[in-house]
Amino acid sequence: MFIDTHAHITSPRLLEGCEEIISRAENASVSTIINICTDKLSLKHGIDLSEKYDNIFTAAATTPHDVEEDGESFFPSIIYEAQR
Repeated sequence: MFIDTHAHITSPRLLEGCEEIISRAENASVSTIINICTDKLSLKHGIDLSEKYDNIFTAAATTPHDVEEDGESFFPSIIYEAQR
């Protein structure tokens, strides 16, 4: 059993193939995936995946070099999604 503690399966580059990624992870004995979302869109998709799969958890963050630019707009959306 393995846990992927830092995935970005709802990033724009991977989103279209995320179901296949999840399937490959399960076949490789990955029992849990923590999906890191770094913008509003990946957060929305991440929450949707967390609701669909019991073994996928969503975390939201911004990178240190983006916090000044994105923090003010992204952090309120994290709070909003957490309260839904």
